[in-house]
Amino acid sequence: MELTAAVAIIVAAIAPFIVAIFTHPTMRPEIKRFIAGGIAVVLGIVVAMATGKISGVPADWISGLTWVLVSTAIIISLAQGFYGAWKPAVKVVEKATSLERDKA
Repeated sequence: MELTAAVAIIVAAIAPFIVAIFTHPTMRPEIKRFIAGGIAVVLGIVVAMATGKISGVPADWISGLTWVLVSTAIIISLAQGFYGAWKPAVKVVEKATSLERDKA
């Protein structure tokens, strides 16, 4: 997998959750958009550092970040496929380990 593709998968997968951490349901939409834009800038900086587009970042750090990003993207991609294939079994485990079962 190429680094840019790996980063795109990671950003697409985690960006909504990062935004959700910093927003709440009653927040005005324009504030949510501002927060989402700020997070996109931060993620863009990480991508630029990982791909060596920002000078002055040590090569070892870039190499390590690249390895983490590619590995994470592969795991996210494969996990989605396995989840789809094993969804019924996953739901059984989810239900069996839920704290809600103690309330029923």
